[in-house]
Amino acid sequence: MNVEDPISRLFSARRIAVIGASARSSHATGNNVIRNLQRSAFHGEIFVVHPSADRIEGVLATDRVQKLADIDVAVVAVAAPKVAGVLAELEAAGCRSAVVMSVGLSPEDLRGLAQYRGPERMLVHGPNCMGIISVAEPFTLWAEDDNLTGLNSGDIALVSQSGSGAIFVARGVQGAGFSRIISTGNEAATTTADYIAWLASDPLTSVIGIVVESISSAPRFREAVAAARVASKPIVALKVGRSESGARATAAHTGALLSSDSAYQALFDELDIPLVSDYDELSSTLQLLSVLGSRSIGQGRVGVITISGGQAALAADVAATVGVSLPAFSATTRHDLEAILAGSAINNPLDAASLPGVGEEEFQSAISVVGADPDIDVVMALLDAQITLSASELAYEQEYFDAALTADCEVPVVIASCSSHTIADTRVSTGSVGVLRGLSDALVAVRSATRNARPVPAQAARPIDLPDETELARLRARLRDAAGPVTGPLLADLLAAYGIDAVESGTFSSGIDAAAFADTIGYPVVVKVQSPDITHRTDVGGVVRDLRSPESVMSAIADIAASVRKHRPDAQIEGFEVQRQLDRHVEGFAGFVVDPVLGATVGVGLGGTMIELVADARYALAPLGTETAASLIRPGILGQLLSGYRAIHPPTALDGLTNLTSRLSWLGFDLADQLEAADLNPVMIEEISGEARIVDALLIARGPVPALPLAREYGFQAGT
Repeated sequence: MNVEDPISRLFSARRIAVIGASARSSHATGNNVIRNLQRSAFHGEIFVVHPSADRIEGVLATDRVQKLADIDVAVVAVAAPKVAGVLAELEAAGCRSAVVMSVGLSPEDLRGLAQYRGPERMLVHGPNCMGIISVAEPFTLWAEDDNLTGLNSGDIALVSQSGSGAIFVARGVQGAGFSRIISTGNEAATTTADYIAWLASDPLTSVIGIVVESISSAPRFREAVAAARVASKPIVALKVGRSESGARATAAHTGALLSSDSAYQALFDELDIPLVSDYDELSSTLQLLSVLGSRSIGQGRVGVITISGGQAALAADVAATVGVSLPAFSATTRHDLEAILAGSAINNPLDAASLPGVGEEEFQSAISVVGADPDIDVVMALLDAQITLSASELAYEQEYFDAALTADCEVPVVIASCSSHTIADTRVSTGSVGVLRGLSDALVAVRSATRNARPVPAQAARPIDLPDETELARLRARLRDAAGPVTGPLLADLLAAYGIDAVESGTFSSGIDAAAFADTIGYPVVVKVQSPDITHRTDVGGVVRDLRSPESVMSAIADIAASVRKHRPDAQIEGFEVQRQLDRHVEGFAGFVVDPVLGATVGVGLGGTMIELVADARYALAPLGTETAASLIRPGILGQLLSGYRAIHPPTALDGLTNLTSRLSWLGFDLADQLEAADLNPVMIEEISGEARIVDALLIARGPVPALPLAREYGFQAGT
C-alpha cells in the first residue's frame, strides 16, 4: 500500500482538526467526534476551531482555520451554507483531507464539492456521513457519541453510504471482526469505488462489504472491483432503495419488465458480486467469508445435518427458495451413513438423531461421512443456538455443538442457528467453524460465498460495421431536439445505422396507396396506425392482421381510424403502416432502459402481446457481445422454445436474435444520454434458420433530463 495516497494518509492521520464543535452543547457532532477520539486512545494531536471558545471538550481552541498548520484530516460539522467556505480555507491552509459530516447540502452544493475529486486536490469524504473507524488501530472518527465501540478486530471492511446501515451490519456479525468501518454518505467527491480500490491493497482487509444507494461511475466501480478480484478479496453488496420507482417513468414494455433495480442487478451479475437482500444476509455472508479465509466452498453444494425431522424438512424448503443445491448423497455416503444411523432415513437434509440411542458421537461421525461425499462442498450443522434458550436447552444443544466444532471433515463445516435471534455467547466461535444466525441467512451466505470467482470481464468488442464517430455525430444531431416516441424517417435511420433489420413495410395516408403497396409485397399483410401519440397500438385497436386483399386493407384502415378516434380522440394520425405478415415464426422481444449513471440495461425474451404477463426478460448491461446475448436467451422460455422444446417449434438457430440483441445494445450504449428506452416487440424469429426481423419498434427520446435524486440525509447536529 502506498502510504502517500490520500486515503492511506486519512487512515494514518496524526493531526486532526474539528470544525463545528459547540461551546454550549456537548451533543453537537463535533463534540462527539472529539470524545470518540479521546476514548479510543488516539495517539495524535486534536485541534478545535471555534470563533470564541477557549477550550472545547478539554481541547485548546483556535478561532480561525487559517491558524491551523500541517493538518492530516479536518472534521467539518458546520451548517450546510458554511461548508464550501470552510473547505476552501482548509485546502488553502494545506489540510490533506476533510470528513464532512454536515447535512442539508443543496444539489448545487454537492456539485461544488465534486471539484475536490482528483489526486491534486484535498480529499473530501462525505458529506452527510458518520465518518470512519479503523478497528485494529485506535482511530475512531465517528459522529455519534460512544457508538460502535468494542468491535472485534478482524479482516472485514465495511463501506456504507448509510450510517445506520454500517451500525446494523457491524453489530450483526458474531464470531468475526472488522478492519475498517467507512460511512461515505452522499459521496460528493470520494466514493465507494475509491475505497474498494484502496482496500484491495489494505493488508488489514480480506473481505469487503458494501451498502450502496447509488454508484456515481460504473467504469470506476468496475476498475475497483477488478483490483479487489486480483487481490482475492471478495465483495458482498447490499443495494438499498431497490423497490423505488425509477427517476423517469417509461412507456416501453421493457421498462415494465426491467425494474429500476435491474441496472444494478445486471452490473453486480456481470462483476460476479453477490447481491444480498438485507442487513442480516450481509452480516452472515461477511462472517462466513471471514471465517472461511482462503478455503473454498466450490459450487456451494450443501449437506445439511440436523437433530430434528422438522428442521430437516424446513431446511429443504428454505434451500429451494433461496436457490441452494442440496444434492442427493452418493451410494457410498448412503452406505456409510446407514452403518452409523441404522434404521434412519438417509436423505439430504439428514436427521441424524431420529432414533433412540443416537447421540452426539453419531452426529459427529455423520458430519465426517457427509463431508467426504464428492458432491458436497460444505456441511451445515443445523442447531439451536439462540440466546433465548434456557440453560437446560443450551446444555442439551451444547453436546451437538461441540461435536460439530471438533468433527474431522474434508470440507468446511458451518453451524447455522435455526433462529435469527442473537446467538448465545457460548455459541460464538472465532475458530475454523462459524456460527451463522438464522437458517435462511446461513444458506444465502453459502450461496453468496461461491461468487467473486470470475475475472472482471472486458468490454465487448465493437462490430466494425456500426456507426463511426462521424456517423454517430450525425445521429446525435438528429436526436438533439427529439422527445418522446421516435417515429418515421428518424426511427428508420437509427435502426438501419445499427443493422437492425425490419420486415418490409411502408406508411401511407390513403387506403388506395396502402392497398397498392400490399399488392406489391404480397399477402397476407398487417396494417397499423402510425401516431406519435400512441405508444402501444393494440391497446387502441390500432393493429389489424391477416389481411388478404386490397379491399380488406382499405376496410381495416377505416376501422382503425374509427377505433383510434374513439379511444384516443386527441391522437394525431400520421398515416397507416402496411407490413408483410410473417407466419411460422416465434415472437421474441429485445429492448433496453437507460439508467442515468449505469447506462442501458438490455433485456431479451419471449415477446408478443403477452410480453408483460409472461415476463420472460433476462438482462445485462450494454454493450453485449453475441455470446453474452446467447447466455441471456438460452435459460429463458424463449430459449427453450427455440431449442425445440417438446416439439412445439423445431430447433431454431439463435444467431439472428443474438446478433440483433447485440446491435441494439450498442445503440443503447452509444445514445444512452439521448434515449430513455427501446422496445422491439415483436421480433419475428424464423423457424429453423433463426433469421430475426422486427415488425414493431419503439424508441423513446429522453428530452430534458431531471436532476438525479440525492441520498437521504441523516440528522446530525451542527456545532454553534
